[in-house]
Amino acid sequence: MYGRYTQELGVYAKEEAARLRDGGVRDGGGLRRNKSVRSRTVDLLEYEKDPCAKCQLCASRCQKFLISRVGEDWIFLILLGLLMALVSWVMDYAIAFCQEGRKEIRSQKKT
Repeated sequence: MYGRYTQELGVYAKEEAARLRDGGVRDGGGLRRNKSVRSRTVDLLEYEKDPCAKCQLCASRCQKFLISRVGEDWIFLILLGLLMALVSWVMDYAIAFCQEGRKEIRSQKKT
């Protein structure tokens, strides 16, 4: 059953690719190009309405670039490492603060 399913899925994928290819020729340049032009005009309209839209657009493009190039797993691991470094620094600071407090308490008891 598994072999038959993958074969039918492969045939379906080929037919779908051919259909999309033929549809792109009839539309005069492909579907993706038209969508990107439309999305750019929508982005420009949003920029005219909201001054922060340009920053949001840039942030979303950077996010898409990072996820496509680096991958979600590596981003998660980098953020996890940064979080662990922050936790370690906070613990070191807290321990040093407690030690200073202990020294002050001892010095007050002696006097």
